[in-house]
Amino acid sequence: MATRSTLFDVFSHNLALYKKDSAGHFVCPLCLRVFSRDQAPTDLSRAHIIPKFLGGKEWTLACRACNNKVGAEIESYEAERTKYNRALSGDSNETARVRVTARNQEGDVVGPVQADLGARRANGDRRLQLYLKPKGSNPTALALLNSLVSGASPPGGWTLEVTFRQTRSSKRANLTYVHAAYLFMFHQFGYEWALDLCATPVREQIMSPDEPIILPLAPRLYDHGIPDDELGILLVTEPAEWRHFLVILPLFPGWEDRQAVWMPLFGRPYDQPPKKKGVKLQVLRVPDHHQFLHEHHSHRQGYRFVLKHFAYAAPLHDGGNGPQGQP
Repeated sequence: MATRSTLFDVFSHNLALYKKDSAGHFVCPLCLRVFSRDQAPTDLSRAHIIPKFLGGKEWTLACRACNNKVGAEIESYEAERTKYNRALSGDSNETARVRVTARNQEGDVVGPVQADLGARRANGDRRLQLYLKPKGSNPTALALLNSLVSGASPPGGWTLEVTFRQTRSSKRANLTYVHAAYLFMFHQFGYEWALDLCATPVREQIMSPDEPIILPLAPRLYDHGIPDDELGILLVTEPAEWRHFLVILPLFPGWEDRQAVWMPLFGRPYDQPPKKKGVKLQVLRVPDHHQFLHEHHSHRQGYRFVLKHFAYAAPLHDGGNGPQGQP
């Protein structure tokens, strides 16, 4: 497994292909600040491409400040939702905090009462279990709800309603996967990606999670040949209006299908995908480019790969807004 020092060297060599005056330095792919080798031990950190709570093991390099910001402002939101989904799946011992309310046929309502919801698997069956929390609950409501949970049948035809208490933004939670796709593109293509104008709106969305900058597509994909536990990049070749990259995500526990995040092509503006459903996409798997990032011939290797399959003009540029704090 690569170390921080090894990755610093790889990306430093790659940076020199695009910013010759930054040779021997690392530029954070998210904030574009410049870091020297002396700063690496304290200011740079491992950035998991897929968060550890989702089983992610592959990581790249980013500055510690951005890594902490993404963890607190984006990934922690998805961690809450993931915990709830795992609690319902029965594949873990986790529970999720919910609100339980009783309602009868006459419209009378009792509650809500706080509870922990979990699932247990036994003999192949999944059984949901509720654990009511007495603290702070109305005793009358708690008694009625306890009788319902235990299987008793109080008069009045009472039924239970269980509501997940999602306390955080679902949009921020979804950006977990945009961030993963962005980092994976950087890990594969280096500064050809991070300094290209095409990546600017994606980066800005990650750094300003509540702003309405992009609405990336996450289509379900089949027949792509990528193992379920791997990340991969696909190039959409047809139809022409769909020609973009798709970063395909692993199959996470509880997900029915693989999904992918829409990413722009080098030198092209970020365009929303067409609003069509059921379109048959022709795709090619993009081979591993990370292994060549430190070599001189890797300059614009991503763009050259795309040109093998269809032609378009990508301007020769340095990314438009270069690294901050140039040495």
